[in-house]
Amino acid sequence: MRLRGGLLAGVLASVLGWGGVAAPPARAATPDALATARRAIQDLIAHFWVGPAATGHIQYGCPKRGGCMWEGAQVANALHGWWRITGSADAAARIAAHWAWLKAGHPATDFTTCGRPSEENYALDDTAWDISFMLQAAEVTHDPAALADARGALDCARARWWDTEFGGGYHYSDTEPGKGNYQTVLILDELEYHRQSGDAAYLARAKQDEAWVASHLLITPEQSVVAPAGVGLYFNLYRANGCHGGPGPVGCPYHMRVSNIAQDQTMLVANMAMCVIDTRLAKITGDPAYHARAMATAAAIRRTETNAANPYRGALGGIDVLTDDQDANVNAYEAINYALEVVPLLPADGQYADGGVLRATAAAIMANDRRADG
Repeated sequence: MRLRGGLLAGVLASVLGWGGVAAPPARAATPDALATARRAIQDLIAHFWVGPAATGHIQYGCPKRGGCMWEGAQVANALHGWWRITGSADAAARIAAHWAWLKAGHPATDFTTCGRPSEENYALDDTAWDISFMLQAAEVTHDPAALADARGALDCARARWWDTEFGGGYHYSDTEPGKGNYQTVLILDELEYHRQSGDAAYLARAKQDEAWVASHLLITPEQSVVAPAGVGLYFNLYRANGCHGGPGPVGCPYHMRVSNIAQDQTMLVANMAMCVIDTRLAKITGDPAYHARAMATAAAIRRTETNAANPYRGALGGIDVLTDDQDANVNAYEAINYALEVVPLLPADGQYADGGVLRATAAAIMANDRRADG
């Protein structure tokens, strides 16, 4: 069983789709949106939580702890977003309890090793999700071990998968020859570790890694056969055998010959993540180039990764909602941060993936995807 992070992403986005970056205590939301998100959180807890709030833990989809930490992180993403918005003591207790459960059941090396020697951090995306939970636990519990373990995992990923091939960037795993946009979650982790620790080295890494993604994966007008539709999005992968027989994105040139549902050239979650990364870097550095990239990507998401761009949009009555092109399991982290940090900066002209799109997505998910048992 795979966790449906995309469902919670949309529902929580219905609450978070407007306003500025929030921290506990609670911030305002419309009653209907708040009730919808609360219902989704209750569904999540009912199906993926074991035991009392203060002493239980997240239930994984596989029958053993090893190799499942990333799945728990997807549930924790939604709980952390709920805590961030509402100041929920219950959500904070569950984050703390799950962290205590993980520490009790894992040797320290499970958190800070990566690649083939690790049962948990065996590829870049799993490592990044695990780090995101460590950083959430550090923020909620103030446990220095959580911050130290996050740093250990970040350093392991850097040493194992980052190299100068293609000018920098991270390989996906020990065996993947290419470099792709799953590293966007790790860049978010680098920025969050910098925020919590104040260590400027991780800000420098994030800036270097953002620059690599922007220079190697960003879809330009020359690469898009349907310009401007794909311009501003990011390709999934950069490999030596690119589309012109030399280094380049494996998916180039960008096209929309198929429905954007299951489109594998680009990925909604990575595009949202780059919007958040660039928004954070614009705030930290004051460089308007970051803000411009974030806005361009937010517009491209609206053009190409919503139902409006889908030839089968009539199935949803023409409602303009987000459509997942791949990996819907991991939307919650990006959608929550996108709604909190990017949406408030978007011009109100209907050209961007804004709060209205997020709220419509949430409503469509609850109406069409929620089963009777939650």
